[in-house]
Amino acid sequence: MFFTRALNKRKVKRSLERTFKKLLVKRRKERKANRRRGRNMGPELPMELLDMIMYHNHEDKAALMASSMVSSQWQGPAQRRLFHSIKITIGYDHTPPDCELGFYFEFFSDVPTLGAFVATLHISAAHRFTRSLLADSDSTIARLVGVLPTLQLLSFENISSTPRGSPQTGSLLIKNLTLRSISSINMRKADQQEFLKLFSVQETLELNLTYVSAPNGGPHIARSMPVRHLKIKNSLDCFPCFDRGTSFPRLRALSFDVTNVGRGNLFNLDPLQLITNSTLIHYYDKMNRFMRRYGANLEFFRLNMRHLITAVVALEDRQWTVFQLDAVCPNLQSLHIGFELGLKTGGSLEPLLMSELTCTIDFLITIISSAPRTLTTVVFGISMTLSPPGESDKKPPADTVAETNRQWKRLAQALEPARFGRLTAVRFVQPQVRSSLSEFKEPLDPVYQQLLAGNFENLNKKGLLCFE
Repeated sequence: MFFTRALNKRKVKRSLERTFKKLLVKRRKERKANRRRGRNMGPELPMELLDMIMYHNHEDKAALMASSMVSSQWQGPAQRRLFHSIKITIGYDHTPPDCELGFYFEFFSDVPTLGAFVATLHISAAHRFTRSLLADSDSTIARLVGVLPTLQLLSFENISSTPRGSPQTGSLLIKNLTLRSISSINMRKADQQEFLKLFSVQETLELNLTYVSAPNGGPHIARSMPVRHLKIKNSLDCFPCFDRGTSFPRLRALSFDVTNVGRGNLFNLDPLQLITNSTLIHYYDKMNRFMRRYGANLEFFRLNMRHLITAVVALEDRQWTVFQLDAVCPNLQSLHIGFELGLKTGGSLEPLLMSELTCTIDFLITIISSAPRTLTTVVFGISMTLSPPGESDKKPPADTVAETNRQWKRLAQALEPARFGRLTAVRFVQPQVRSSLSEFKEPLDPVYQQLLAGNFENLNKKGLLCFE
């Protein structure tokens, strides 16, 4: 009986040894095969942890390239971050711009898995020169966008479009389109192959220092743009003038960053002279036409005047539609207003010029007073500038402090919840510096938060005053 049990144990032991030996040999063969393919097995990590590692290194291209060669498991997450944003700079040489884009088209056509990772594509001209691209459904840019199935944002900087005689066969769907520093986009019947007609923008259309003009005569082509948010950064007289045949049926948000009143000679004029300028209507009539056509659909409106002294606006002239929001935008829910505030010293709200603060508060009150009762959120984006150090280190006089507080309390009275029954929040923040079009998201310094809260006591007691 003893020998039988010992024999069985030996058999089991030999069987286990043979099994583990086979597994070990198989594992070694797999490692050799992976090594020959150049895919050494790296550490196995959860996919969530890998994504966090790649996100932490998303700005370090060298680290992402090294991570993509660690193992097959690391390759996908690393390449997703590595090819998430592509920037193409077209040089100023004898090579046609379309040929340069053709290299990228061939690359992503040969490797479609990498093209599926591209979410942002930025095309610019080198050294601030302007290069021209063919823009029709058969052009290189159209074919390049066609091999990037998950593209979310397409932006052009110093790139113009050249029409071609071939007919337009359709529009390419894209979520967001940014046109930056483009001198002209002409909506002419003969130019059916331009950017705005080539791409069907679904979410955001950003026109940054880009002049858009409509034809003076001739037939108009019916074209519907599914844009939901139109963002504009330009002078007041350069508000986009779209063709009468162009419509925005899904438009719900408008952001306008006003850089100046007008172009050309107006940059050299004294802004205070424009207060009594009876021709001011010629600067905002384009915006007025657009607002009267689409204002009833707007739920979000952001007006940033920080680049412009508010004194240039003739408050007695109420023909500008921003002073008629109740009639023009009856369904408006969120109103954002950006302005600049010059302060003498840090840690106080004493303005450099009391007259400038008065004009600013008058401007804000005029807009708020014309807003519809449907408002739920009001956001003020304040860009604070301080005088040079040592210029005014004295404590502000009591009468100056009293007058400053009186001006802010005037604004507080215009925001009384009794008038805006649906109001849920009044925010004071500052614009983001890095964004091309200012987003009002950065919190103010706690000192300024406390000073403003003292002037908006009623809103603060009701829990409507916010600083984030």
